[in-house]
Amino acid sequence: MGVTKVKCYKGTGENDIVEITLEAGTHLSNVRAALKAKNNFMPDDNENVDIGYRFVVRKLGTGRMTLDDVLIPISTERFMPYEELLGPDGQIIITNNFARKKPDLVGFNTPMWFNRHVGVSCRLNNSDPDAIAENQRLKAFQPLMLTDVIPTSKNVVGAYDHVCVCCAGSQVEFTISSWGAAGFSFQIGSDGGTPIVNELLLNFRNGTDKYEQTVIRRYQDDKKAIAIQPTSKITDIRPGMDILYQKVKFKTRRITSVTLSDGNKIASNALPPVEKVKATKAAPNAVAAGFDLKTARFLANADNNTVVVPGGAIEPGAPVPGKPSQQEWGAPVKDYKADPWEQALGEVIVYFFVFKTWEDAEKVIKGYNSLDPSLWK
Repeated sequence: MGVTKVKCYKGTGENDIVEITLEAGTHLSNVRAALKAKNNFMPDDNENVDIGYRFVVRKLGTGRMTLDDVLIPISTERFMPYEELLGPDGQIIITNNFARKKPDLVGFNTPMWFNRHVGVSCRLNNSDPDAIAENQRLKAFQPLMLTDVIPTSKNVVGAYDHVCVCCAGSQVEFTISSWGAAGFSFQIGSDGGTPIVNELLLNFRNGTDKYEQTVIRRYQDDKKAIAIQPTSKITDIRPGMDILYQKVKFKTRRITSVTLSDGNKIASNALPPVEKVKATKAAPNAVAAGFDLKTARFLANADNNTVVVPGGAIEPGAPVPGKPSQQEWGAPVKDYKADPWEQALGEVIVYFFVFKTWEDAEKVIKGYNSLDPSLWK
């Protein structure tokens, strides 16, 4: 039988990565024993000190998941060969299922977050010269966009629909896609800190009742780019209030009429369409099979390989004004009519985190998850 060297990860610390040699078909119970023999890399469960390591499933065929889907029970380890858990580069991930603080996060990589008729993505600002220079100085990678994220600990309750993880200080831009009638308006901000956009409009000059997108690189009331920094560096955050800054909302609403600065008027009372998701290999006939729109859009867009982010490598992050931005707004409109915000077309909520160090980021992106090298460009 052949033997293979396998890297095992449980964090980004100096002693959190080991390499072991396994024979083909070795069951996970024997992998556990081998890792315990490696300086107690995978110790026995101990509820008193919140230690209970489990193997992480790296490939799932459905969108919504629970801990039962993503973690292998100890009782099952003696039946499962280790090859079934290997990541893209042949790595194995273990996680502490008993952690009470800083739990690992697991989710799916996605190019865009969705809610109803709204889509949002976050990328590095590659337009403003000062932002470009800052990102190059930081060696920043493209923000890691995850969806359907859950903590891997049974002792931490909660879930995140959407998570974004960046290098600290990254200068970013947001792309907002939305349906509109005569157009749509949008807001971006959290419950704490300075709003990024109080309200801006995208007017449909060439046709109505459609999807359009816009890119936001700066604060509406300040010609500063959008930077993602640790909440620990934001001086006006009161203890325990990080989430008010970390949780960012993107919301759009329907514009039914708008009079432009040149006097031309655009009007439409159309209602948003009932959306259908195009079938893909990842989501064959997703809507027809009875999935709700959110799940179907997830299936159509997200990777089905789980992405694991060790809790010890990240901390809460939030948007703050960054480097100078050259983005300008279009001519102001004379007047417009819009639905009340209570009838928003959708609201995408994203929780921001930053890596504690660039070295942590490198290990998570390249080692833990073997993500696309283009993330580093």
